[in-house]
Amino acid sequence: MCFPCWNKDATHTEPEWAFYDVSFDENELEDERKRLIETKLLLEDALKNKNPDLLPYCPKWMCARTLKIMTKKPYCTTCNKEFETEWGANKHVSSKTGAGHEIMPAEYEIKVEKMCKYYDDCKPVLD
Repeated sequence: MCFPCWNKDATHTEPEWAFYDVSFDENELEDERKRLIETKLLLEDALKNKNPDLLPYCPKWMCARTLKIMTKKPYCTTCNKEFETEWGANKHVSSKTGAGHEIMPAEYEIKVEKMCKYYDDCKPVLD
């Protein structure tokens, strides 16, 4: 299965292809055939009119991924101890020595890692 990514610049539109190995059961196969025929017709129209705007976007997982990066580690205010992970802080609180201790939770920042070189041109909507 392949999906076109489009390079839009001032002078031309050029597809770039990526290929994936997928399998379908019989129930999914007919729907996939219909989708492929519709995509073929849209692609032919896009090439004829030199306008890819009506083509479907690539699946979101192909465009980018969302990363959750720890910017501040969890911290026990009772014993003034910093933990590398949430798991370590949770283990501390559930242990005999950490029972009743107060933990300041970790803080995170969300970062989008672009996986397609045309991400900025396409501007997909990520959930």
